[in-house]
Amino acid sequence: MHSFQTHTELFVPRERVFDAWLSERDQSLITGAPAIIEPRLGGLFSLWGGSVRGQIVFMKRPDVIAQTWRTDDFESHDEDSRLELRFLATAMGCQLQITQDKIPARSHQQFIHAWTTVLIPALKAWAVPTVN
Repeated sequence: MHSFQTHTELFVPRERVFDAWLSERDQSLITGAPAIIEPRLGGLFSLWGGSVRGQIVFMKRPDVIAQTWRTDDFESHDEDSRLELRFLATAMGCQLQITQDKIPARSHQQFIHAWTTVLIPALKAWAVPTVN
């Protein structure tokens, strides 16, 4: 099993990023694919049209969300991966810290690629500051 850690700066309040992670509408906008999310502890979710699915195992608004993750590439004997997102307030908005553990070795590079070249850029494009 492998792990992956990274972080990114987003120029919107952490509460907005936290809420978006649990929003079917915002997740669908961010990923460009259908999302189904039960935004509660124990709630199930499905992202990218069902190719990622899991359960919300911990959440404390606006600080942290932890989820189990399985992709279509996981084999039946693979453990669920665990994703932890930490939302830190900054002077300019939010630092999102991402830790993904228990990634099967054969999927490790795929996870790194997905986060660094797809999901983080999509989050940055979504997280445009709003003018009041």
